[in-house]
Order: sequence, then C-alpha cells, then structure tokens
Amino acid sequence: MNEPAVLEGRNLWKEYSSGVVALSEVSLQFVEGEIVVIVGPSGAGKSTLLHLLGGLDRPTRGEVLLRTESGKGQISLYEVSESQRAKIRNRQIGFVFQFYHLLPEFSALENVLCPLLISGAPMKKAKSRAEDLLRKVGLSGRQDHKPAHLSGGEQQRVVLARALVNGPKVLLCDEPTGNLDSKTGSCVKDLLWDLARKEKQTVVIVSHDAEMTERADRVIHMRDGKIEATHSVMKGSTR
Repeated sequence: MNEPAVLEGRNLWKEYSSGVVALSEVSLQFVEGEIVVIVGPSGAGKSTLLHLLGGLDRPTRGEVLLRTESGKGQISLYEVSESQRAKIRNRQIGFVFQFYHLLPEFSALENVLCPLLISGAPMKKAKSRAEDLLRKVGLSGRQDHKPAHLSGGEQQRVVLARALVNGPKVLLCDEPTGNLDSKTGSCVKDLLWDLARKEKQTVVIVSHDAEMTERADRVIHMRDGKIEATHSVMKGSTR
C-alpha cells in the first residue's frame, strides 16, 4: 500500500470496570473510498468498536490511527489531548447514529451548520455548504423546520448532511436505518451510498440490514468481541 490506511485499529481491547470484555485484540484497517459493513449478533462488540474508531471512547489497550489531512502519515487518536481529539472528530470523522441527536431548538439548516461553525468556517461559506447538502438530501424546502416538525426519515437525512458537511475522510454509521420503515430506510441507504461515493468517503457501517451487506465493498463479521471473518463482496471471497 503506497498510502497509509485512512483509518486503522491495532490490537484494540476494551474491558469495562465490571470485568466485561467487549473487544479482544481487534486489528483492522480501512482504505480510501471503501464502504464496509460490520455485522454480528448483539453483544458482539460492533458498536464498541465503532466508538473506539471514532475517538468517542478510549480503548483499554491498543491504538487507533487516522491518516493526517496532508495524507503523508497517521495520527494516533488516543495519544493527543481530548481537545485535539475533539477537533479531529469534528473535521475528519462524520457520525450517523440510529438516534438522530439533533438539537431540538435549531432548524435543519442550523443543525447542519454547527460542525462548520465550530471549526471556524465563515458564515457565508458554511451556509452555502449546508444548503447544498440539504439540497442533495432532498430537504431544501425543509431547511427552516425544527426536528419536531420533520419525519424520522427527514431527520436522518439532516443527520447525514451534518455528518458530511465538513468533508470528513471517514463516515461512521451505527444502525443508520434502524428506526425507519423499510421504504424510508431504502431511501436513506440510497442517499448514503450516493453521497459517500460522490464525496469519496471511507464509510464504516454497523448494521443488521442484509441489503447493506450486499451493497458493501467488504463485510466484517464479529462475534464475542473478535473478528470472525472478513468477506469481500466484490470478489466473493472469505478469509
């Protein structure tokens, strides 16, 4: 590989104070532009892994490496300060969760604007970028509505626009269609794939959705806190 992986976990281990081991020596890496789906039974460690990869929760052992913005090296997420890690999350990692976590007092546009304003982008440029993404997700006519006046599918599309607004290298999704009916979920999946390809994102999705595994470039199977197998969908091989 000529360039370092966009995102990499090395020997990740997560043990809670209760003694429960959620992850055990997990190593994996993700390359630029691939869409990877992580599957497994409840309690397999999928969401825990996603939180560690996104800098949301510190591993007991191991490290998470993210390619630098220049693309010439990697930075270890848990060797920097919490404030530095927060900046990295805001600029380089997008999150889409099952529960929308939108600010209820803000409009759709204001929710999408937030990450850009936090990163110091000028208002005019930030508003233009946010409006463009809301248009791409089909919400240009709903940008002034607050979350309470949006359907579940519309709220998830706002979340997707917000996750992409800073142009992150990595998009991490935890059951992004879990709260949606099948028709709305299919629309969100189509948008996710379309925007991720156009924005050249590396996308990691935790899901029980069979359709997602069929559309992914790679599927990672987990069980009992470990990687059981990795399946390359395009090549049809398992290793």
